[in-house]
Amino acid sequence: MTTMKSTRRRTGAGYSIPAAAEELDVPYKTLREAIKREQAQTIRFGGQERMTKREIERLRDLFSGTAA
Repeated sequence: MTTMKSTRRRTGAGYSIPAAAEELDVPYKTLREAIKREQAQTIRFGGQERMTKREIERLRDLFSGTAA
């Protein structure tokens, strides 16, 4: 019997901030700081702050150092 790794990802309106940090493989505080400095954009959905898949892809470049 195999066990599945629990994920923070839910289907629907993007990623929660902790799930986005996990997806980007960066510390939660680093992502929060990027949001605070307006380097990362979030949306409000159902009273929660979320991050879109497109924003996650953009941030991969930012955090990997390959952003133009």
